[in-house]
Amino acid sequence: MNFDYGIINDVYENTHGLYDEVHLMPDTHRGKDVPVGFVAKVDVEKGVIPNIVGVDIGCGMSVYEIPKLDIENIDWKSFYNHINENIPSGPKLQEKTQKFDFSNLIMQKPKEKIDLYSRALGTLGGGNHFIEINSGKNNDYIVVHSGSRKFGLDICKYYNKMLEFDLEAYKNDLKNTVPEERENLKESIKAKYNRTSHILTGEKAQNYLNDMKIAQKFASENRRKMIEKMLEFFGYRFNADNFWESVHNYIDFEDMTVRKGATPARKGQKIIVPINMRDGSIIAMGRGNEEWLQSAPHGAGRVMSRSQAKESISLQDYKNSMEGIKSFTVTENTLDEAPQAYRNIDEIVEATKETMDIIEVVKPIFNFKGLQ
Repeated sequence: MNFDYGIINDVYENTHGLYDEVHLMPDTHRGKDVPVGFVAKVDVEKGVIPNIVGVDIGCGMSVYEIPKLDIENIDWKSFYNHINENIPSGPKLQEKTQKFDFSNLIMQKPKEKIDLYSRALGTLGGGNHFIEINSGKNNDYIVVHSGSRKFGLDICKYYNKMLEFDLEAYKNDLKNTVPEERENLKESIKAKYNRTSHILTGEKAQNYLNDMKIAQKFASENRRKMIEKMLEFFGYRFNADNFWESVHNYIDFEDMTVRKGATPARKGQKIIVPINMRDGSIIAMGRGNEEWLQSAPHGAGRVMSRSQAKESISLQDYKNSMEGIKSFTVTENTLDEAPQAYRNIDEIVEATKETMDIIEVVKPIFNFKGLQ
């Protein structure tokens, strides 16, 4: 794949020599600090950069396999209402606190804040997060795309703040100098508190990794809770044997690989790559290709920005493209998620042959987008 100068420059400028092995996915596009689609081997001794993973720690896809549905005899409006009543989306939270173990969290937050995080458990969010029922050859699939919500955002901000210029400490240090020497010492004292590095090291790095693990568990539990609520509608109980995930925004502690907008594709590992809300998702088996750092893209990738999509795609074209798919969220509010805003599935199939073997392409029966 050929990447524009901005993407390559971001990798060189913003990884600060931390990574020896780097791979970019076919759907790579520019993000904050490093591109989305960035994969690299992590050496904790050298340190970690919070902005590499970013704010939605543990974001990914959870999949639950169910028997084929009798789609003609399902009241899809009732299912839509069931989701709205049981799964808050957009900025909404649960009315009551939810059970989750925050006891090992190192990030300092008041109880009121922790309670807010817990109320995000079992909520979808907005943007490109979605719920789908997909049709496969032998099974149907409940698919959920979501992450750690504001919990992950606050972890990223908390540890990033440790890398910022400490103005208060600088002023105190300066105040304690001999007045006659103060002017000459300003620059050397400032250097002590300047953001000379974007890298967390030592205990701070370990604390960040600890809290990241908790956020990754939170994100997985968040998606599972939503799936459990949908299973209730269809009369099923949750069975862990039918549940699997493709996480795409995290540090993988199994092989110490950071994946920002990429999913693990170890040999024999089942993965899902979403394309768009019309064309569905690719279910594939990882090939364990070390040249790709055993990774695959996390989606098709956008061909136009959200603002461009809203300007260039008409609502009618959007509705026409979704014909035959049950959805009650094909509106002006989700226009930036229209299928036309994403790369064609054929491009992804061709670009990923070296890293995954396609099992099937599952097609949407029902799609739900969270409204902001």
